[in-house]
Amino acid sequence: MIQKRNVIFMILLLAAACCLVGCGEPDTAKANTPTTGPAISSAATPTPADFLGTEPAIAATATPTAVPTATGTPTPTPTATPTPTATPTPTPTPTPIPTVPPAPVAVNTDTTTIDFIINRDYPLTDAYRPNDLVVPDIAFAFSDKTADKRKLKKVAADALEDLYNAALAEEGLTIYGVSGYRSYDRQYDIYGANLINKGIRHTNLYSAAPGNSEHQTGLAIDVSAKSIGFALKNSFASTPEGIWLTENCWRFGFILRYPKDKEHITGYAYEPWHIRYVGVPLAYYLYTNNLTLEEYYGSPSSHTLSELEDRPLIDMQTERFYLLYAKTLDSELLYKEDGSIWVSDATGLPHLKELIRDAEGNILRANGNAFFIEPIYDASGNYVLDEEGNILYTKPYFDAEGNLWLDYNGSPVYLQPLWNADGSLAKDIDGNILYTEPERDGFGLELITETGSLTQKVPVRDENGELTFHEDGSVVFYEPYINPMTGEFITDSTTGLPLYPYQYYEVPHNTLPLPEEEVLPEDFWIEGGFFE
Repeated sequence: MIQKRNVIFMILLLAAACCLVGCGEPDTAKANTPTTGPAISSAATPTPADFLGTEPAIAATATPTAVPTATGTPTPTPTATPTPTATPTPTPTPTPIPTVPPAPVAVNTDTTTIDFIINRDYPLTDAYRPNDLVVPDIAFAFSDKTADKRKLKKVAADALEDLYNAALAEEGLTIYGVSGYRSYDRQYDIYGANLINKGIRHTNLYSAAPGNSEHQTGLAIDVSAKSIGFALKNSFASTPEGIWLTENCWRFGFILRYPKDKEHITGYAYEPWHIRYVGVPLAYYLYTNNLTLEEYYGSPSSHTLSELEDRPLIDMQTERFYLLYAKTLDSELLYKEDGSIWVSDATGLPHLKELIRDAEGNILRANGNAFFIEPIYDASGNYVLDEEGNILYTKPYFDAEGNLWLDYNGSPVYLQPLWNADGSLAKDIDGNILYTEPERDGFGLELITETGSLTQKVPVRDENGELTFHEDGSVVFYEPYINPMTGEFITDSTTGLPLYPYQYYEVPHNTLPLPEEEVLPEDFWIEGGFFE
């Protein structure tokens, strides 16, 4: 009896042991289902150190052995089931970057590749235009949805999207596109406008002449940050966006094309905002070795910075440049009687129509059109010049409140210059041109003809046709006849003009034909800051 009781006791002990071994195991229905390991994280963008890593082996997940259910039949001692080992998270395998030949290598000018060089020594033709320009899906610093400067070659556009998204995801930074592709003609306008506004030295440091610009390749873009007003200036390098770009753009195949302290090699000033796509292998090599494309190809710029200080890289004495000159300065060219452009002998630049401005210097416009001051013509219809060869102009009439007067056609009203008997312009003792004065009615208001012209006084001349003067040096003008009963001017029934004493001297050029309405060209806008 005691022996039987011991057997039963042993059986109970074995059953309890089985229960203890199975603690924490899945239930019987799930016992044969393998446990899924932890998810593998997505591969992070590699850093230079990552390229030394190797792919690690991934340990297999142990599958537990099922424990049989106890029955009334004596069960042999079960084999203990080992506790499964947790599956380790595998280390992401970085994509190795192919090596490139060490510098220097033969100069590459093949425009079908992505790493060809373009500068003053290796220009593009005016006909070159990439055939696969697309608009990358990034933020831009301007609203024009159709502008060419949104575009890049597709390979560069795709890489720029990755760069843009990485900066946003990793650091919450938005890098804005400012200026991508530019045609040869667009680059001509930018370079020429910079010559006019900023001078030769500044332009050659920061701006490429047409055919020399990387923007024409469709592989380069200027970028900026909102914190500096989207400007292209050196302070961009100190912004979080600029710092991130300097350290990371190589990861996406871009290089800072004009780095600091390399001006004597590239031929351009430091531009932390200008990036160029060359592909990841070359971008990584140039970044880690602190090289420019010129150094990689063993071809530093042959144009020294001192040489470029006073030498424009386009011909500034062509009709194309003259038209750009007028457009940039918001004016119009002056033409001679034979239709040729009037060019200054002293500067080689064209004379421009002078704009009418108010007392604060603002250009006066009506319906979007600016007003130009009419030149003074001599008896032969030629421009009258001063001693320095500058064109002399008539005088727009402003009333006492500073308002520019317009005739009924919407054209400015001019005071007419006074002439000496020999046909020369009359001037005061200070050398200023003398002009007529407006005629006024009994209330002091200007007299206007039916055509909207301002009635101007006629000067009194002596028997030799010379002007006469008051003691204070002012010109003596005839006063028109006045009706003694009403105090009003007696006017000509045909013209409506006041009648003057018959003996007044007929002054040549006392009137000018009303000018035709002038229409300014469309505004010429270029990006703020420095221009390349």
